[in-house]
Amino acid sequence: DKLYICDNFYRALFCYNKALNINPKNPELLCKKGYVLLRLHKNDLAIKYFKKALDLDKNNYKALFGLGEAYYSMSDERSSIKYFEKVLELNPKDVEALEYLGHNYYDIMEYYKAINYFKKALELKPDDINLILNIAYSYFELKKYREALKYFKKALKLNPDVFRLEEIFESIGRIYIYLGEDEKAMDYFEKLKEINPYHDEIYEIIALAYEEVGKSWCDHGKL
Repeated sequence: DKLYICDNFYRALFCYNKALNINPKNPELLCKKGYVLLRLHKNDLAIKYFKKALDLDKNNYKALFGLGEAYYSMSDERSSIKYFEKVLELNPKDVEALEYLGHNYYDIMEYYKAINYFKKALELKPDDINLILNIAYSYFELKKYREALKYFKKALKLNPDVFRLEEIFESIGRIYIYLGEDEKAMDYFEKLKEINPYHDEIYEIIALAYEEVGKSWCDHGKL
């Protein structure tokens, strides 16, 4: 365990293998080996050991969580969702499982479900800027621009670092263009230039946003 904590995964794996030779049906040891294999990016093997643990204990929390992680790493969102939902059945307040579910649903473009899980996680971590931005981007994908704007501005109140600040100013600027509020959009793009005067892509971003708005209007027969 100490080797695992120190990120010395190959030596930890050697030790867990020796322990499993002595006690091959110990769910805790099987899960520990599964997690080492996960950290070594051997997802298929990790799944094998987590499932062995589940065969011995169908409600093994670590095995269920590990399977959720492994399938997420493999971009198998549906399988990941299945196991993280089982984790939540055992502990509805597992904030990491809620976040993983949010990411899984975002990746398969089921944005309302993503928002639901991100918001549940945010109730447990109300000042988590990552969760706030995840909700903002989910609303953005749904073209719910006013809702997205609310969460981007909420993120601003948390004094984000300069890299996040750039990301937020750019997103807010784009949203105001989509909303037809050009002056407000330019205010935020100016703020973006103030913190990064070498942001060479800013005019390309503005042009692209207007192009997207034009296409949207055409699609709705407004032009």
